[in-house]
Amino acid sequence: MRKMLQQNLSDEIKSKLKISDVISQRISLNKKGENRFIALCPFHSEKTPSFNVLDDKGFYHCFGCGKNGDIFNFVMEMDKLDFKQAVKLLSLQAGISIHDNVYQKNSLIYNILEESMLFFSKKLLDDEGKITRQYLHDRGINYEISVKFSLGYAPHLNSKITLLNYLTDKGFTLEDICKSGLAKKKSQSGDRISPYFINRLMIPIISQYGKVLGFGARTLGNIQPKYLNSPENEVFKKRKILYGTNNIKKRPEFNNYLILTEGYMDVIALRNFGFPAIASLGTSITEVQVEQALNLSDNIFVVFDGDEAGKNAMLRAFEKFLKLLKLGKKIKFVFLSDNLDPEEYIRQKGLKLFKTKLEKGLSIVDMIWFMGLKLKKDDQPESNAIFWKFVRDKVNLITNFDLRIAIKDELEKRIKNKRYKNKFLNINNNRSFMFNHTTNSVLPEIGVDLRYKAILMLIIHFPDLYHHVKKNIINVKFKNLEFNEIKEELLKICSAMPNINTMSLKTILKNKGYASKLDDFNSNNIFSRFPLTSKELNLEKCKLLIDELIYMVEKSEIKKSNNLS
Repeated sequence: MRKMLQQNLSDEIKSKLKISDVISQRISLNKKGENRFIALCPFHSEKTPSFNVLDDKGFYHCFGCGKNGDIFNFVMEMDKLDFKQAVKLLSLQAGISIHDNVYQKNSLIYNILEESMLFFSKKLLDDEGKITRQYLHDRGINYEISVKFSLGYAPHLNSKITLLNYLTDKGFTLEDICKSGLAKKKSQSGDRISPYFINRLMIPIISQYGKVLGFGARTLGNIQPKYLNSPENEVFKKRKILYGTNNIKKRPEFNNYLILTEGYMDVIALRNFGFPAIASLGTSITEVQVEQALNLSDNIFVVFDGDEAGKNAMLRAFEKFLKLLKLGKKIKFVFLSDNLDPEEYIRQKGLKLFKTKLEKGLSIVDMIWFMGLKLKKDDQPESNAIFWKFVRDKVNLITNFDLRIAIKDELEKRIKNKRYKNKFLNINNNRSFMFNHTTNSVLPEIGVDLRYKAILMLIIHFPDLYHHVKKNIINVKFKNLEFNEIKEELLKICSAMPNINTMSLKTILKNKGYASKLDDFNSNNIFSRFPLTSKELNLEKCKLLIDELIYMVEKSEIKKSNNLS
């Protein structure tokens, strides 16, 4: 117990003190980035600085002599102290009383939570956990992953041994069990107490330092809500906790990148597919959680569910990241299609496509740009002014001066480019996306043949588009000969009958045998991929869409030609 309390105290001290603040009291540090400092090593003689201090990682390392460690190692080495003495010294700097720190005050609650995790884990493996084990098996979660995440099962009330029996036998009082969030009083007098979690898959929520803070739980029956977290208490404050950080800390190779997602089941599923992931606990991500994520990795992919709620949560997360951006940190926002969550997307689309999605995620610059584009109703000066103001206002929210200037420069280039080429959305890295004018942020993925079909279907449904695109499209040859034949016929018809309507156009094309190639003119498969709902499709918006599609076709053909040459 004593050893555990000492470890808990050291964890609290680390959370309060920046390692650079501690080390800079002894030696002169030169800042080389948002979280990186260098200096002449205090442990050996050198002329060129090789001593590195990393605030976000919480450690130092000298590439000259090899000395490394955390704040305690540094103080012990510099002042020739033992660990207890270093803890005492640093606790004073952190303003923490050794006898009154959060871990010591709540040691009883931590013990209850730890014992409860062991109880739930055992229950998962006995006869009562059979249905839960089957559920995990059906989701592809094997025994190894269950152990890694310490998954368990909270039994029915009629179980031979309930959690309350188990904990009271261990000497814990019902009052303390209620304080831990694992039981609740069923009457005002408090004489009736029942477990907080009943017949649920149990997911321990563990801090990055290995402490059980609370639990998440998923129902296995018709109990509502489907997901349930421990109630807020002295140790469980869900807006300050990221799920999965303990597993990330255990695997240093995961520090290269991580995925930030919405829920604990997403984290477990992604880990099952080999992806390091963390999650907020079903709530909108907070600035505290964003800071924690940025300290865990330099490369973060934000991947939320592909439904409306997930997209809106992604936009809220973007606002938080924007304010807290740091040098050396790369954030990408990944929008999933078809209302799928990350696990569903991988199972339906495959790992390869999911990895491609990550690679093509939107940067901070892209997000600002596309959110601005959503405000544009047309290419009139008034709309452009609103668009440009939005982009510039967003950039000004970035607190880091160097990043703000760099991102502002890139966006000003795009604004300048768009002023002279407003037909196209010119995006770095040869990526072009189209945005709607609602809160959705659907980013279509369509191959070349689908682009051909989309161009044709747009003209069929909006024949007046012919007059808008005839100069651009007449010299574009579709590599798919069947679609090219339809395109040529379509242009001939529209040229000969400039006032033709959609119904007449469909009839002529059907009589010529082109209906089957165009899915009997069923537009749902094509238009559902556009970042516009069917109700929002109008001539002006379709002009932007078809310009972009033609541009993408031309660009892909140029790229192919360059590759051949």
